[in-house]
Amino acid sequence: MSQSGGLRELLRGASVEVTTGNAKQFSELKEFFPRGSDVHVAYLPTDHYRQTVEVAAQLREAGYVPIPHVAARALESEAALDDFLARAAGDAGVTKALIIAGDLPRPRGPFSASLDLLKTGLLQKHGIRTIAVAGHPEGHPVVSADEMGRALAAKLAFARENGLDASVITQFCFDATPVVGYVKRLRSAGIGAPVRIGVAGPAGIMTLIKFGMRCGVGNSLRTLRTKGDMLGRLAADARPDDILKDVADARDREDIAGIAGVHFYVFGGLRKTGQWFREALAD
Repeated sequence: MSQSGGLRELLRGASVEVTTGNAKQFSELKEFFPRGSDVHVAYLPTDHYRQTVEVAAQLREAGYVPIPHVAARALESEAALDDFLARAAGDAGVTKALIIAGDLPRPRGPFSASLDLLKTGLLQKHGIRTIAVAGHPEGHPVVSADEMGRALAAKLAFARENGLDASVITQFCFDATPVVGYVKRLRSAGIGAPVRIGVAGPAGIMTLIKFGMRCGVGNSLRTLRTKGDMLGRLAADARPDDILKDVADARDREDIAGIAGVHFYVFGGLRKTGQWFREALAD
């Protein structure tokens, strides 16, 4: 398979995310991403889950598959989780969700980690049986790699034993090496869950550096800092071409099982990501 063919195959079925409170994103979504695509509703610390449900319902109405981010630490009670999932399933037809801990320093309620939320059984109660959990190829800003590895294994094992179809979506990286290494480590540990590779859509370098430092994407930031003339690149958008071509090539060359596709983080805006996505599929 050619490298361009491998990239197109990797991009088919790509998922993307939107936020609450951004009306123009729906017209941009319809312009660039096919109906039936998975579209995540990202969690922001200032959001209320009813806003998430409202956007998810709009996505369903527009022909997309809404995937709300359910942040354990943001929920004030088990009753709030029950209400969130009931509304998501009832108002937006949600059957898939991304389960995360959330970035709050202290939980607002009884859930401090994703596994706490899974153990309630409320996902299954409301017909949500397909979930994704977060993976961190370059580690986490405040949690050790060993602890992250144990937590991921525990979540996936619990999901498997309790009727949930689980996959992993990675934090974004700017270099393929940690991503490929991460997938290999999972497989070596006997974890066979599908992995969707998170990448940043086109955005200014300083924007990506800011988000990268905030999210603990340390080592691969060097890729942005060392490619070409930094001063000359400050006015241009960094694009995900290289990392995705390298991941596609590694998948074909090394037969890495279970790389399920790509998830776009749209720090530079949905339009920029959509334009790049359309061009990449057309090449």
